[in-house]
Amino acid sequence: VDPSFGIGMADALITKLCNLKFVKVMPTSTVLRFVEPAQTPWLAGSDLEIDAVLDGLYQTEGERLRLSVQLVCGANGAMLWAATFDAELTNRFALQDSLSEQVAGALAETLGRLDQPRLSVVRQNRKTNLRRCS
Repeated sequence: VDPSFGIGMADALITKLCNLKFVKVMPTSTVLRFVEPAQTPWLAGSDLEIDAVLDGLYQTEGERLRLSVQLVCGANGAMLWAATFDAELTNRFALQDSLSEQVAGALAETLGRLDQPRLSVVRQNRKTNLRRCS
């Protein structure tokens, strides 16, 4: 998997999350400013004045890919939620669609339990951002 996979993954996830009625999504072009690997996710969230950041990274082994995501409070970096998703390395676009659907579904379920969620998605090259901390 080449480095552009993360940007494609971010774009696919942003596209899925923008369909959630309680999530405000910024375009992928906005999140590309935060592609720097050394960037601390929650500090980027603070720069953008958002409540939370969905940070993620992927690893590959043979024909398997593992995507790990963590929802981090933008104000203090505290972990709010985390999940891991595994998939077979097959068609790149199908893989991004499938993983983004799984992440968006799991995140929607989690966020649906929050009182009056108001969120903004911002990024994911290895990171995607959301708005809200409890």
